[in-house]
Amino acid sequence: MRLLKWITGIAGGLILIIIITAVIILSRYDFNSLKPFISKAVHDATGRELTIEKDIDLDIGLTPSLVLSGVKFQNADWGTRKDMLNVGRFELKVSLMPLLKGSVKVHRFILRDFDVLIETDKSGNANYQFDTGEKAQAEEKEAAPGTIPAFAVNKLEIENGVITYRDGKTGNTQSLTITNLKTGIKGFEDPLTIDLNGKYNDEPFKVSGTLGSIRGLNNPEFPWPFDLSINAFGTAAGFKGSIKNPAEQSGINIDFNVRINDWSFLSKLAEAEIPIKDALSITGNLTDRSSKNYNLSSAKVMLGQNQIDASADINLSGNTPFINAQISSKGIDLSPYIKESEAPEKGEEEKERLFSSEPLDLDTLKAINGRFKVSIDKLVLPDMVLNAVSLESAINDGRLELRPLKMSMAGGNIDVKLDIASRLDGADLSAAVNVEGLELDGLLEMVGIGDEIQGLVDMEIDIKGRGNSMAGIMGSLSGYSTVSVSEGVISNKYMGLLGSDFSKGVMRMLNPSKESKDYTAVRCMV
Repeated sequence: MRLLKWITGIAGGLILIIIITAVIILSRYDFNSLKPFISKAVHDATGRELTIEKDIDLDIGLTPSLVLSGVKFQNADWGTRKDMLNVGRFELKVSLMPLLKGSVKVHRFILRDFDVLIETDKSGNANYQFDTGEKAQAEEKEAAPGTIPAFAVNKLEIENGVITYRDGKTGNTQSLTITNLKTGIKGFEDPLTIDLNGKYNDEPFKVSGTLGSIRGLNNPEFPWPFDLSINAFGTAAGFKGSIKNPAEQSGINIDFNVRINDWSFLSKLAEAEIPIKDALSITGNLTDRSSKNYNLSSAKVMLGQNQIDASADINLSGNTPFINAQISSKGIDLSPYIKESEAPEKGEEEKERLFSSEPLDLDTLKAINGRFKVSIDKLVLPDMVLNAVSLESAINDGRLELRPLKMSMAGGNIDVKLDIASRLDGADLSAAVNVEGLELDGLLEMVGIGDEIQGLVDMEIDIKGRGNSMAGIMGSLSGYSTVSVSEGVISNKYMGLLGSDFSKGVMRMLNPSKESKDYTAVRCMV
């Protein structure tokens, strides 16, 4: 027994002496002599040159660290600058013990002062496409897929980094600046914190929050939580919830809120001024019922004093997405956000077409299928107020049906049925409109004409048309329409617009003894 202890002690001592000796030798080794081998290995793999301008700093121990400074990676021969990648400082510190268990635990990962250029030439070739040779390509094909080990980074810092993309065909560039990125995690079972500040094309952004543990990514028994806040481009957004199985993207439960405070960036993207000054906020909850089948609930959209409540089922499992949505509101006032059309200049009235001859874009009708139900108690538009607006519509394989659209305005009720079917040569349109008890004076007062014409209007329209533009459809219309006016009064100046002889004849017929009055009573007109 004593001999065994001696043997064990001596063996342990010898191993310790070997480790200490190896550490001493490695600590005194000039790792800069490895630069040519590193450069050659990179060149063999990519066909590009890698240079390390400053000394390699390698610290040996149970947590060895590597520091590289002044790293440059050559750009493609046709590139707009010499280097594709410049790194001021790269630092990596790992633990040896987890490596023995098949895990990678990084104590510290630091990347500072780096500049990456991704670009294409006029033919569309990218500078990240390397000339690796036939041998490397064959080895890549033969390589068996490996498994990703458990990976954790206790401390990650990225500072002063720029990633630029340049399109060789257009010459346009996009840039992403990482001012500061910090993440932290204690272990594989602990949550990850993230704090990112940067700019996208000189527009600042910030991302902060927490993500679930590394282990939780591969453990569907427990939901993987997250809580993120994003501030960018005049918009603030928050996402909080969990995903039960991130790998399968299933078990989703997300509460979200988005608030647009500044519309200037979106106006730049749209290349047109968005006439909205009020903040827009959107909140709701998103869950999944099954694979690629989602449910949106408790959604609210707020714009100024307007509030819209919504819910939807979204099915993305088929070739065409299917959406079943319900939208409701007690009141929506869109008049502040709709610009009134400018009056045409003198002489342009005859030139301007009432209906556009531009080809109809009906791709949207083919892009989605669905059913939509809308209910709005009061809808305010410029010069018009609609009450009790209700709509039931369906889109199916390029066909839109409104059955029906109902509303009340100016004391009357309006019922509209509309059917638009997309065809190879345009669209088929059929419409049926029924109006009952519409008060003319109320309608004209909305548009600022006053009460020069009064009466109750009943109207029935049933039409069909076909064409590849609105002008084409309107020019091909067929069907019938009837309009009846009762209890009416018309200003004689409007009767004069009908022509002298015609207006006199009408006034004699409707009001034979009182032609000199300013108004003409209309008991019935069809």
